[in-house]
Amino acid sequence: MTPLLPDAPRHGVTVGLGWKLGAKKQWTLDAYNLALFLESRSTEGKERDSYNGTYKAYVNGTGLSLAYHW
Repeated sequence: MTPLLPDAPRHGVTVGLGWKLGAKKQWTLDAYNLALFLESRSTEGKERDSYNGTYKAYVNGTGLSLAYHW
């Protein structure tokens, strides 16, 4: 494990909403969010390039989609 690849066990939460739009409901609008909570991870003084420490991370991904159906 290094700062280039700070992987750790993770827990995720997602939420999303979708709407049909237009007179014939041909448009859809979708919104979503993903939150990843990564557990702290330590190199325990064993990292070969001396990037020793405890790494913490949080990821938040948000998106919006617009589609037309014919």
